[in-house]
Amino acid sequence: MNILHRGNDVSNVNPRDSVVNGLSVNGSDWLWAATAIFCVSFLVLLSLCFVAHESKRVFHYLFTVALLVGCVCYYAQAADLGWIPIHLHRNSDTSHQLFYVKYVYWTVSFPSLALALGLLANVSWVTIVCNIACAWIWVLTYLFAALTPTSYKWGFFAFGTLAYVILAMSTINESYEAANKMDIGKHYRLLSVWLNILWLLYPIAFSISDGSHTIGTTGGLVFFGVLDVLMMPVLTFSFIFLSRSWDWDKLSLAFSEARHEPTAVCPKKEMRTQDDQGSAEEDDYGKDEDTAGDSLSQLINAQEGSSSFDSIVIEVNVFPSTGIPEIPAFISTLQGRENIKKQIWLAIYVIAFFQKKHSGRKNEWSGAKPKAEGEVCEDDILLFFWP
Repeated sequence: MNILHRGNDVSNVNPRDSVVNGLSVNGSDWLWAATAIFCVSFLVLLSLCFVAHESKRVFHYLFTVALLVGCVCYYAQAADLGWIPIHLHRNSDTSHQLFYVKYVYWTVSFPSLALALGLLANVSWVTIVCNIACAWIWVLTYLFAALTPTSYKWGFFAFGTLAYVILAMSTINESYEAANKMDIGKHYRLLSVWLNILWLLYPIAFSISDGSHTIGTTGGLVFFGVLDVLMMPVLTFSFIFLSRSWDWDKLSLAFSEARHEPTAVCPKKEMRTQDDQGSAEEDDYGKDEDTAGDSLSQLINAQEGSSSFDSIVIEVNVFPSTGIPEIPAFISTLQGRENIKKQIWLAIYVIAFFQKKHSGRKNEWSGAKPKAEGEVCEDDILLFFWP
């Protein structure tokens, strides 16, 4: 046995005797090259995960999974695995290889890119879920079309293409408008246009390969391979490179930052009973409101002087006229500014405390106080407002 021999022997190791139109050796060579591109891209991105800040790894994690699935699926295709024979109704004697593993890869890569664009544009989760659903419908209907030997396959093809059109309109128009408001419109347009140009070529590639089998198995795999390489690896590193200039806090992308902000716990509060808490609240209502109000005014004035805290913003945005206030979403915009966040929590506690006397807004303010108490110890509050 010659260990220096480097020929591609995949057709002998994994024979396909029952198929007339199958993958050629040259086609397998190209698929091995595509597999290498995916593997190198995966390893590089995985290494970058250990370098990036903990709160800035959302795209690293998202694309790492997609690239890993791409490695597995292209390995299977290069090894001439992951396929089934397909017989066309117009010529039942001729069989073709249908590599279903590429559809498995698309069910991961297409939604991953739709999710990445949605997160970048800061669109609603309803829009993101809708885009992911359209991506899945697109891929699955194309798979159904490829598995259908009769001309009825083009019905599935039409439904899938319609799902693609909806996805393209959302990622180009609606999401771009949202991204433009976040001052990243230029970067978003660059990424979304590149992706949609490639997506536009997938219906064409399908119609002449798995749809009509005009170019044969090898030609179709080469066509799809070029599109996949230009899509996932290229867009992955484009996202990573461009993200260095993004304001992650403004885009609300610093998801993992909250893991490093443990909630303060007051030992004294843990030892209280429910009855004790009720008594303490009744005693607090009897305290001098003017003194506490003056302390709150001083706090607000001090924070306004540094342009870090606006009482109107607190009352309007944090405490809307109806419903439970979305305090965590507001405080999360102050990543890395622990001192200011603590002062705001102190102000929230006092505002909620004194606004409870307005019976019409009782539910709103009572919903804020427990959250504030969980973030700031009562001893700290008393020390600050009643020294």
